[in-house]
Amino acid sequence: MSTPPQEPKKNEESLTDKLKSSIESLKQHEKVDQVVRYASSNTRDMLAYILMLTGLFLLFYQPAYAGALIGVIFGLYFAPEIAGLFKTYSQWIDKLGLVRTLILAGLLIAFFISAPFIFFGAIVAVAVRQLLD
Repeated sequence: MSTPPQEPKKNEESLTDKLKSSIESLKQHEKVDQVVRYASSNTRDMLAYILMLTGLFLLFYQPAYAGALIGVIFGLYFAPEIAGLFKTYSQWIDKLGLVRTLILAGLLIAFFISAPFIFFGAIVAVAVRQLLD
């Protein structure tokens, strides 16, 4: 004996109708339209935001991969500044003074010990960016 086809439940119809109406209202909302326009015109930045948030979330579960991801994004965005800092470090040390430079170096060493993959990712990204430029 075959069962007759069942008609969709009214609950399911109302749920899909609600979903469609909420999507339509989101499309008409001005702020959502602004975000979509920004995202479509700045895809590189949006990708960086998404990857950065993903890296921050992953820090709790996979700190090595997350640190490398965050370091690469940091290195890509700040490559000219980081490279310029290494090119003129002696002038920078003279400007800051020896004591402040040593304290900053100690802080950087502590950050490197606690999160080395951020530094590795940044170094790789800066090196690649310098080679491509």
